[in-house]
Amino acid sequence: MARSLAIVLVAGLAAVSTGAGAAGAAPALGKFASQARAAGLDSAQAGVLQGRVDAYLRQVGGVQTAANEIRVGDGVTLTLTLPGEQRVRDLTSGATGKGVVAAAAPRDCPSLTFCAYRNTDLTGDRIDAYHCYIVYNMPWYGYGSWANNQSQGTLARLEGQNGGVLYYSFAYEQYYDFNWGPIWYIDPC
Repeated sequence: MARSLAIVLVAGLAAVSTGAGAAGAAPALGKFASQARAAGLDSAQAGVLQGRVDAYLRQVGGVQTAANEIRVGDGVTLTLTLPGEQRVRDLTSGATGKGVVAAAAPRDCPSLTFCAYRNTDLTGDRIDAYHCYIVYNMPWYGYGSWANNQSQGTLARLEGQNGGVLYYSFAYEQYYDFNWGPIWYIDPC
């Protein structure tokens, strides 16, 4: 039942991200509107992004911390790609003077972090999981990818519905085409 709900929610996210949602239903960005503008988004694109953020918030909980970022829990962040882009961007840094950092390179998984990507080839929305022994819910179903950039020798565990380990990953390791279908939880180390 819960997995069926997750599949329905992911389908809803796909509809929102492709613009298949209802016309004129763009949510307000509120305090993150300036970040969206600085990132070059028009109001329609900003609305699509906020709709995706809102869908994730309903699915995984957490707190929105940037126009494209959700802090899901202690040590885990979900960063969304901007409309029309394949890689996540940091909209909180002032590196460009506008508060926007260019799209991350494919291997840009922060140090000491396990990164799960919505799409294959280390692209799409990204979960950064940092703290050990805290299990995070996997919101995606279908093929994606991951990078284990924990300290050398650290073992990440990808777990199934009943908490059994289905896959182990020693740092540093990447997987460019991985089926998230059977994975329900991530324990980064």
